[in-house]
Amino acid sequence: MKSFRRIFTLLVVLCLAIGSVGSFISIAQQSHPTIGEITVSPNNPAPGDQVIIRPTFRNGDTSSTSARITEVSIRGDSIFEAVDDIGTLGPGSSVSVPFSVTFETTGQKKITVTMRGQTESGSILFVQKPVYIQVEQNAALLSSPTDTAVSGGQTPIKLTISNGRSTNITGIELMLRGEANIDRPLRTNGSIPPGGERTFEYDVSFEQSGQRELIGEISYRTPDGSTRRSTQSISIDVEQPNVDVSLSAQNMNDTSGSTDVEIHNFGNTHLDDVEILAQSEDETVARVLASDVSPDTSTIISIPAQPHADGPLTVTASYRTVGEEHQISTTIGQALGEIRLTGVETTITGQEVLLEGDAANLGRTDAQSVLIRFPATGSVQQTSPSGEYFVGEVEASEFATFELTGTIGSTTDTLPVTISYVVGGERVERRQEIPLQISNRSAALSTSDPAETQPDRVTNQGLPLLPLGGLVIVILAVVAGGYRWRNEWRLLNFQTLLNDTRTAKRRWKHSSALILKPV
Repeated sequence: MKSFRRIFTLLVVLCLAIGSVGSFISIAQQSHPTIGEITVSPNNPAPGDQVIIRPTFRNGDTSSTSARITEVSIRGDSIFEAVDDIGTLGPGSSVSVPFSVTFETTGQKKITVTMRGQTESGSILFVQKPVYIQVEQNAALLSSPTDTAVSGGQTPIKLTISNGRSTNITGIELMLRGEANIDRPLRTNGSIPPGGERTFEYDVSFEQSGQRELIGEISYRTPDGSTRRSTQSISIDVEQPNVDVSLSAQNMNDTSGSTDVEIHNFGNTHLDDVEILAQSEDETVARVLASDVSPDTSTIISIPAQPHADGPLTVTASYRTVGEEHQISTTIGQALGEIRLTGVETTITGQEVLLEGDAANLGRTDAQSVLIRFPATGSVQQTSPSGEYFVGEVEASEFATFELTGTIGSTTDTLPVTISYVVGGERVERRQEIPLQISNRSAALSTSDPAETQPDRVTNQGLPLLPLGGLVIVILAVVAGGYRWRNEWRLLNFQTLLNDTRTAKRRWKHSSALILKPV
């Protein structure tokens, strides 16, 4: 019995020893494949960006056997990519496998990386590791206010890149392509700050009408040094050209006397190289360059007053559109401030002559620094006190009185008068001839006794001159009654009072309502 027990115990110990040796051999021959680092480029992609996910598969340094990798894959929402038969990984070796994916929406995306394989001993390998990717809104957004163009000519198209990120983007490049002829398709810019934008203008020509698409390829760098690229498209409706342009001119009722010319583009084409030409009697008096005119818009060009131009102005607008030159014209009168002597009267005593009248402004603008004088000629000479008379400013459609004194010769039959004034910023000088029609001129000139000399007066209205006493009575009546002929008395100085006195005299003489006896 004791012998049996010893034999049984020996067998048990032997079995345990053999099992321990088998376990030791099995542990020593194990492999340890793992999924190591997973890189994502770019780190924070935008929708539509190409994203590279690169996991690294490794067999641990402590592994004693190789492992055969039969499949590696990535899986996410609407994403699955797999690569078969990667190969065998020996102890301490590794392999990286790149996967290319894109995301359509923003937000956090979970991607699961899976490795399948088999050890040398026949054991099945199955290892998984997740990676999380934050998809952000694209930093560079492409937009354009232009949605229509015309065929056959150049259309300016503006493209704007805006930065929707909270950091700068740099090294911006925009390449424009499509079914069109594009001048300088590649544009660059240094940087765009957060929330900022940059606009690029292209000259684009479409050969045919219809719906056309322009594609903008944007490239830029983020602060982490990664380069982002995106492709965005813009639809353009290309129409048949319709050239419809109008031209109008309007005189400005101010002291400048300028003329505003308006070009209105009612068509769908762009007007380039716009030029305004103003002519008077086939002589060019003004030439002005204007800005380009977009469809359904207008532009106004101001032409300075042309005091020395006689007659109306012919305004011509020339422009280029759809590859052709065009012109359109209109005519407008100037009607600037113009001083003319009206209601003139002459009084001749011997060889002395007194010329009185009104300096009337027949134009639409004020005339300034009006000066009336007898020119130094053989027929008339200036004498004191009024060889020349400074009127000052005469408003549009108003008048001011004046008087000139001088001496004439025995054969003088007209009085030349020089009128100068400033209008439109330039001084204008004109000459007006006043005829002398005196029936008893010979008697007036031959009388030697001043006491017997009776003054001859001529007026183009045929009214008799009132004696000085009548003038005094008129002045007293006006002052006493407080009547103001031109709405106010400008009693600033002696010259002003004298002007108002002369005005009162002439208005009294032309009125049939007052009958006064001379003193």
